Amino acid sequence: MSIDIKIENENELFEKYKELFVHKDNIRISLMGFGFAVGDGWYDLVRLCCEKIKNAVDQHNEKYDTFHNRVKGTTNEKHWHNPPKNKVEYPQVAQVKEKFGGLRFYTNGCDAEIYESIQGALDFAESMSFTICEDCGNKGKLREDRPWIKTLCDKCYEVKNID
Repeated sequence: MSIDIKIENENELFEKYKELFVHKDNIRISLMGFGFAVGDGWYDLVRLCCEKIKNAVDQHNEKYDTFHNRVKGTTNEKHWHNPPKNKVEYPQVAQVKEKFGGLRFYTNGCDAEIYESIQGALDFAESMSFTICEDCGNKGKLREDRPWIKTLCDKCYEVKNID
């Protein structure tokens, strides 16, 4: 069973969401140079978090562009409630790891408005991780009877007990 996300999945995430991993090779800023410290079973949860962050920033910046390039100064301006005042940078993923059997997804440099819009998805992914086997992605449950607390399915739990 895999300990970390497979290298091909890791490379796919780094490539598809490169805006979120600009500092991945600078370990003074980000621990992502060490890779994703979660099992491959949580790959979809990690992808969901990356997708939500990227989409939130893209949508915010598109809204900014639309307002400031097409709407501001026209009669339609009065119909916009709380238009974005500025563009925002992509937050940087600092670390993705397992802790106490659950997914932890840490970012740096997140604009308050973006943080507000992504926090629900990050909390959802974390809570779902307690029901998904970290190793294989099947239905899992929190196992607390080993030196490490992990979320595993019955099959992966048995394999780890043999090791």
